[in-house]
Amino acid sequence: MNVRRRRDPSEISYDILTAALNGQKKTRLMYQCRLNLKQFNLYLEELTLRELIGYRQAERCYVTTEKGRTYTRMFENYKETADLLKEQDRTLARFLTPSERKSASAL
Repeated sequence: MNVRRRRDPSEISYDILTAALNGQKKTRLMYQCRLNLKQFNLYLEELTLRELIGYRQAERCYVTTEKGRTYTRMFENYKETADLLKEQDRTLARFLTPSERKSASAL
């Protein structure tokens, strides 16, 4: 079963920037990131203002800038750290929940 979850804005920005690493046309980026035109334009405007993505007029495509590449690397590090913390949290939770053996032997 595939459970869909909502992406936060930083994850959507990451998706756009990674899709544009080698240059992509606007429509292709929009489809790859699974956004409608209105949503995509909002993100694209924000990423352009922050100079994370740029437009190459000669090739008529969007490409991730060096600043955007730095963002993608930092976001990947963040996600790795968050995943490790979730795993540690699950491991610690096992110590705090009573095991089934202990509850069965208590009866």
